[in-house]
Amino acid sequence: MRWTIFAGSALVGAAWLALGCGGAAKDGGTKNQSKAEPAALTAKQPGAAQAEPAGPTCDSCRERHCSNYRNFGVDLVAGCFEHPDPKLAKDDPTFAQDCTAAVRCAVINNCGYTTSRGPSACYCGPSKQPSECIKSGPGDDAPCAEEWRRATRAKSHEEVVSRFDKYEYPSGWAFALIECDRDFCGAKSRDGRCTP
Repeated sequence: MRWTIFAGSALVGAAWLALGCGGAAKDGGTKNQSKAEPAALTAKQPGAAQAEPAGPTCDSCRERHCSNYRNFGVDLVAGCFEHPDPKLAKDDPTFAQDCTAAVRCAVINNCGYTTSRGPSACYCGPSKQPSECIKSGPGDDAPCAEEWRRATRAKSHEEVVSRFDKYEYPSGWAFALIECDRDFCGAKSRDGRCTP
């Protein structure tokens, strides 16, 4: 399991668990699941005496499909939750924090998982298309505008939208990890589920 890699970092380990890479309960839900958050976000508490899940988890799915994304040699999990590949992006003190926040917000709000809109639904909101959003900014219904703005390191709406998928920024890693979750670790996955 990938959790052992994060054992030395409480912040990253907690973020990893909070993003849904914890254990499933026997009733199909997740242990300690609150009504406010979907099952994909709750997780085992480190150090608690709990049984391992009987089936695959988000953790195992991401290990299989997102740690060498599409066989390009890019580890999206480490790139988002730990630090990016130095050949693709410059690490900075808040890189993993901002990437994790963008992914977490997408999971909580179930945005960014469609092939037609991707993370623009998180930044712009359901009421605005990216072309409108570039001109006038996110809609009032945009659930993750601040998280994606920080993850793109942008100052203008146009910059935010143009940087969604750029690996130089935390947003590029979040975008690709959301895409990997959608394509390989979604509702129909036999390898574990990471999407809401």
